[in-house]
Amino acid sequence: MAVSVNQLLLDAKKLVTKLKDYDTKTDHLMARSQTLNKSVEAMKEYHEEVQAMSSRSTSSQRNAIIITIQRESKQLRKLEVENRELKCALEDYQSVLELIMSKYRLQTNQLIKLERVETECLNSQSNDSNEVIMKLKNKIAEMASVMNQSILTDETNAFKEQELIARLRVENKALRELLQISKTHGSLHNHATNDEN
Repeated sequence: MAVSVNQLLLDAKKLVTKLKDYDTKTDHLMARSQTLNKSVEAMKEYHEEVQAMSSRSTSSQRNAIIITIQRESKQLRKLEVENRELKCALEDYQSVLELIMSKYRLQTNQLIKLERVETECLNSQSNDSNEVIMKLKNKIAEMASVMNQSILTDETNAFKEQELIARLRVENKALRELLQISKTHGSLHNHATNDEN
């Protein structure tokens, strides 16, 4: 009986460690989201300043500014998309964290109640103590099974989220490389000039 309770306590400690890891990841995602929000705000301010300058500049300067604004607008849209994706990932992390915490609280409360009952049973010398102990063993085994299932679900969700984040990073990197290639070979500039004509 003590081995099962100890095992449950070890499993609970592992779950707490995982929760701390998720909390750290959530903080990292929130910081990154805030950084992206600041970048988006800076780009918007830049866009507004360029528009103000555009109204005061000559026609040739205006064309150059329009091309720059178009480039910046595309980058701004990409940053906004990336920011939305990061917010979605953050919300997923938070919902998983809330689910894990609720399961952890429930199981911890059940474990505390079972330990109290076990202590009372061990202290009492009633004839039916063996039956109570067997029931407790069965309940603890059920709890261990639920905790293991919760851990497996938690690991599966974490793996899926890590895959999503990795895929989004790869897509973002590829889009940035395409943007850089467009800038390098002038196709973005030529395309913007053709659009004006």
